[in-house]
Amino acid sequence: MVTAEIPLGRSAVRRLLRQCIIEHDWNRPIAELDDLLRGRDATPLVAVAEYQRVLPAVFLSLHGLTNLPPDVEAALSDRYVAGAVGGMHAAQALGFVGDVLERAQIDWLSFKGPVIGAMYSRTDLRTYADIDVLVPPEAFADAVSAMEGAGCQLLDANWRLISDQMRGQVHLVLPDGTLCDLHWSLLNRHDQRRAFPISTCALFKDRTSTPVAGLDVPTLAPTATVVHLCLHASLSGGDRLGWLVDIDRALRTLRPEWEDVADVARAWRARLATAVMLDRARRIAATPVPRGVLDALAPSSILAAVAVGDAAASFGSTVHPFTSIALTTPLYRNVGLGLSPRLRRLLHARHAAALGSSVLRRSWSPRAARIPSEPVTAPGGGTRERGEYFSKVAAQR
Repeated sequence: MVTAEIPLGRSAVRRLLRQCIIEHDWNRPIAELDDLLRGRDATPLVAVAEYQRVLPAVFLSLHGLTNLPPDVEAALSDRYVAGAVGGMHAAQALGFVGDVLERAQIDWLSFKGPVIGAMYSRTDLRTYADIDVLVPPEAFADAVSAMEGAGCQLLDANWRLISDQMRGQVHLVLPDGTLCDLHWSLLNRHDQRRAFPISTCALFKDRTSTPVAGLDVPTLAPTATVVHLCLHASLSGGDRLGWLVDIDRALRTLRPEWEDVADVARAWRARLATAVMLDRARRIAATPVPRGVLDALAPSSILAAVAVGDAAASFGSTVHPFTSIALTTPLYRNVGLGLSPRLRRLLHARHAAALGSSVLRRSWSPRAARIPSEPVTAPGGGTRERGEYFSKVAAQR
């Protein structure tokens, strides 16, 4: 055992992470990674893997290697076990929520989380912070009441804020402590729903089901699943490996028709978001995405710019292997690609028409915009504001 002295370099971390997320024999560590760890301080790997949401893959890929420091292996192991237990609880929680809603005769489906984890070769390879459940807008009030009646705690209390911002979800704690985001729309923010017109009614019309821990769980259609994974990742910055692995596993498992994927992306005005994330998955996670599909979705020059930004990105505080793309509309309002301001302006000017936007708005801070001025859990408004919100939601489609 060699004492670690030199921090893992940027290129070494990149190589290690990429090899860990590619599908391989999870019962054995990746032997060639042992040389990368020799004489290096691997402590940052815990924070990197956790932030990137690929900690299980990193642990299983490095567990047992000679040059992995015992304290780092122990830290990875503890988090891996906690994640595996959390995954089992999340699957059980879906069964509970399904029972509650079905007894109330409310249609529902789940997305992200366990339904995506079921597409992995091993369910312990994906961790979950919560579960996401979608119900029709007209049934949203009844769904919340049914969940509260079943012993769930509603965390949201600022009904004035929720109603003013027309939030697309509320947050519940199930009796077993699992967090549940109950949605009436796939998108929480009103400005995002305006930019990306996704019909909840159409999602239910086309829904399918998938087995999760012995349960038959209703979920999005394959094409909607793939496009939503891309859009969700893009809206969140697109800079976590876990999102790329989700896209990779969904494509390999569901095998949707590429023409259908392009049609859904076009209908949702999410061509750019879909193209950027598919191309990132292709380059970084070795996802089989035909070049022609990408060309049909977005200008190749923008995808090339994202690739340049990824290659030039700095790890900074060890948790950022690529830059955030900060995508919040069909056009990049604030292109966080690691490019010069001049090149950003050029990309905006050249591709505004192609991306379906007629107005270039001022740059803004996507991070600040995601933080409400008042927390939804702080008291604000009461029964009247709650009723007004549910009435407005019921009128949505």
